[in-house]
Amino acid sequence: MVTDTSLEAYKEALLTINHKQNIVYNTIRYSYKPLCNEDIAKKLYWPINRVTPRVKELRDKGLLVDAGKRRGPQGRNVHYWRVKKTETLF
Repeated sequence: MVTDTSLEAYKEALLTINHKQNIVYNTIRYSYKPLCNEDIAKKLYWPINRVTPRVKELRDKGLLVDAGKRRGPQGRNVHYWRVKKTETLF
């Protein structure tokens, strides 16, 4: 169960993200499965070095969580990300 204060903090964090963070957040949010940084970069046609810092910033704000580590597109083990779930947003 999500507490009122947690929900408020989550909503406040969503309101403080910049344009590039918002693009990355929504790419992950509307994906049918968790994405790794390389998946995000491919979907957005961005270089990986534009994606990685945005993912870190969103993680630091508590908006993304680790969805596990598994073999990525390049054959190495990488982290996959998903949007933090809340019971109810508004």
